[in-house]
Amino acid sequence: MTEEEMTARQRAAETKRRRTRRTVALAALDLYGEADDGDYTREQIAEAADVSVATLYNHFTYKYDILQAAHEQLLAPVIQPIVRGVEDGTYNPSDPIEELLRYMYAVNKLSYEHQALTMAMIKAYFEVPRSDRYITGKGNRQIGSHITDGMVLIVHRREPFKHVGNYTCDDPDIVYSYTVEYHVRSMLLELRDSYALRDLPMAVTQATAAELLPAILSSFDAPVIRGALNLLEAVQPRVDEWYEKLKQRDDLAGW
Repeated sequence: MTEEEMTARQRAAETKRRRTRRTVALAALDLYGEADDGDYTREQIAEAADVSVATLYNHFTYKYDILQAAHEQLLAPVIQPIVRGVEDGTYNPSDPIEELLRYMYAVNKLSYEHQALTMAMIKAYFEVPRSDRYITGKGNRQIGSHITDGMVLIVHRREPFKHVGNYTCDDPDIVYSYTVEYHVRSMLLELRDSYALRDLPMAVTQATAAELLPAILSSFDAPVIRGALNLLEAVQPRVDEWYEKLKQRDDLAGW
């Protein structure tokens, strides 16, 4: 077999792998729907995706991996436009702070409106052996890593954000990502623990932003932080309107 033929076969295998993973993720997203609670076994997810249990285990080591992939599909309308814009060089938000707050609130809004999936994903994460939770690089299993990836694209090397100081590290960008990752984890756990609160997506966004912004803004002045948080009042109705239109299109799973 020539190198060209091998490369073509590898590409075909990778395409098939991605297609299967997406099929399973979309089936899980559809299965959990917009329910307030409820959970499903891996066997039920395999049946919904019309794949064998063996195929499911071949593509996803843990149930958390399936639910994280489903949650990533749920958040695709929020994350993918940023990813594509960064890739083609067109992503340049006029107000990065407002963009960060919009992103955070939209993530919380979608996660809250799909409580069953969000709660099941968080529960499944803590069922993963501790030694397998912290995978770095491709295939990161850290909770909310897909949310972190999108958030880092907003704040990375963009004014008025800065790299986190007071750390000794060969790559300061790694420390910067860990700071965002820590707050994403806190945000998801706050969603899990506070579902009884009224207007929870806004409350969680406010609480997380109040802790995250001082860590990543170039100015730590209290008035600057208060002014940034006040932007949420303008962000909330726009995201709520966007979400209602998204629901009307009924294409959350098929994004």
